[in-house]
Amino acid sequence: MKKIIGILICIFMTISTISITAEQNDMNTIVFPQPTTNAVTITIYQQAFHPDLVIIEPNTKVTWINLEPLPHQIVSDDDFFRSDLLGQGESYNYTFEKEDSYPYHDGTHNVTKGKVIVHIGGNQPPFKPIVQGQANGSIKTNYNFTAISFDPEGSKISFYFDWGDNTNSGWSEWVNSTITMSHSWTRKGKFTVKVQAKDFYANATSVWAEFPVKMPVSVDIPFYHFIEKLFERFPHIFPILRHMMGY
Repeated sequence: MKKIIGILICIFMTISTISITAEQNDMNTIVFPQPTTNAVTITIYQQAFHPDLVIIEPNTKVTWINLEPLPHQIVSDDDFFRSDLLGQGESYNYTFEKEDSYPYHDGTHNVTKGKVIVHIGGNQPPFKPIVQGQANGSIKTNYNFTAISFDPEGSKISFYFDWGDNTNSGWSEWVNSTITMSHSWTRKGKFTVKVQAKDFYANATSVWAEFPVKMPVSVDIPFYHFIEKLFERFPHIFPILRHMMGY
């Protein structure tokens, strides 16, 4: 028994002197995005069009949906299109066939304005995000992850983080190019953080970026698996050592 305790103390001393360096991930290569789909939705709420500017390809259908209890009307400044009064939940759509700029306004509230720009190539989604963060860590500890992307048309963008443990951040607020979010994992394992960006013009989404993480830190030393089995058998021994190893 004394011999086993002596071995465990030596292992503990070895682990306590190890400096763990987080693994560095190569930055994701920025890839030029692909054109968006041929359908765009604009919502009307708070006396405004959201988004108030869309950039689309020819033969794209744009649908306006009124989310307010008050009626609204979609009216082209150049008389290309005009909807009926739209009650709450009602919609109107128009397919834009020719390249041009199409300013429009709300027929019930002239100061509420929007614009549709049509050209070949349409709106481009944001570039594939670059993700930076800590690749190794311990469970139940918050870690920051920063995502960077840009929209070719200069639109604000929103980010979505999939944490790889069946949870996600939801879409973030609209930002110019960069956002930082934090997350903690509640169980051990290898996870892949995936990040996507979308633009404000037409909700065009980027290619997914991936960033692998390990929880807890993987330590490649002799007797490591023996220590894991020991912790499983005796869950209350060596609390300091358990904490250092992320258990």
